[in-house]
Amino acid sequence: MEESKLHVAMQKYVLSWRDWVSNYFPQLQPKMKKEQPASVPCYQCGCQHNPDREDVCQCVHHGDSFLLTVPTQHVGLVMGKGRIKRNEIFTSSGVSLLIVPKIGEGITGGGSGIEIKGVPAAVKKAEMLIRKSVQRQAKLSPGRWRCCQRGASATGCQTSEKHVIDTILEDQELLVETRECVSSPVKVFALDCEWVLTSRGGELARVSVLDYTGDVCYDTLVLPPRPIADYNTRFSGITAPLMEGVTMSLREVQEDLHKMICSKDVLVGHSIHHDLQALHLVHRKVVDTSEVFPHKDGPNKKNSLRFLAKQFLMRDIQQEQFGHDSKKGRISPCSKEDALACLDLMKLKISN
Repeated sequence: MEESKLHVAMQKYVLSWRDWVSNYFPQLQPKMKKEQPASVPCYQCGCQHNPDREDVCQCVHHGDSFLLTVPTQHVGLVMGKGRIKRNEIFTSSGVSLLIVPKIGEGITGGGSGIEIKGVPAAVKKAEMLIRKSVQRQAKLSPGRWRCCQRGASATGCQTSEKHVIDTILEDQELLVETRECVSSPVKVFALDCEWVLTSRGGELARVSVLDYTGDVCYDTLVLPPRPIADYNTRFSGITAPLMEGVTMSLREVQEDLHKMICSKDVLVGHSIHHDLQALHLVHRKVVDTSEVFPHKDGPNKKNSLRFLAKQFLMRDIQQEQFGHDSKKGRISPCSKEDALACLDLMKLKISN
C-alpha cells in the first residue's frame, strides 16, 4: 500500500482528542493536570521520598531478584488457569516482576525457580502468597535473594546515595512540539522508545523510528543527564556496555525528530503516550495499538504487544535473554521489533 493511502486509512484509528488528553500525552498547556504526590516510593527500597529534594537517607536495597523454588509438578497451582492466580499474586503483592516458568522448565537440582523482583516488603508478600497457593501440596524451602543468598526479610545488601523512581520523568520545560506541515507529503512512522531509571525517574535511553515500509530511518542511544541507577535491562535491552561512549542528548534527538516528523504525520506505537513522554514530544496524530486491539476484559486492562504479535501476526517478539532489544551488548537486528510489530498490526487491521 502506498504511504499516502496508508496515511488516509490510519485516520480512522487516530486517538480522539478526549483519549489523547485523558491518557496524559505531552501537552504544552495540559487540559488535565496530573496530581503530583508530595513523595513517591523508591523503586529499589520502597522508602518514600521527594524527588525534587536532596535525599536525606541512603537507599539500602538488594541488587538482584529473589528466587523461590517450587516443585515442578505444583507450578500450575501458582500459575492458575489462564494465569489468573499468577496475576492475582502479582497485583496483590505489588512486585515489579514475577516470572513463573512453564511446567517442565526445571532448574538444576530439581524444582522450578520462580523469579521475583521488587521492594523487600512486596517480595516478602509475594513469597507468602505463593506458599499459601501450594501449602496443601508441598512445603517450600526458604527463598533467597540472588545477590546475597539471604531470606526475603533480610536487609538490603547494597547501598546507593540516590533513590530511584519507576515512573517516566515529565518536565514541561523540556517539551517540544512537532513542526507544522507546509508542503512536504504526509508520512506514517512507527515509534518505540526505551528508558532507564535515574534519581528523577525513567529517562530516555533509546529511540527507534521506522518508515511506513518497516525500514529503520532513525535509531540511536541517548545518554540521560543524570547517572543511571537501573538499566532496566530485562525490559529495555539497555546495558552498561551498550551505553559506553554514548553522547547523544535528549535535546539533540528532539532536533533530529523535529526535522523528520511534522504535525500531520501519523505516529504508530503501543501505549505510545509513554514513548512521547520519554521524548518530551508533543504530537497529536497518534495511533495506539493497545487501544485499537482492546483487552477482552474491558478498557481497564491492556493487551501486551507480545501477546498481540503472537495472536495476530503469529510472531514471537521480546525473546532475547538480556532484553528484547539487546544482543551481546550491541544493537541487534531485532531492535526494531516492537515498532515493526505495531506497524504490521495496523496494516493487518486496515487490510481486514
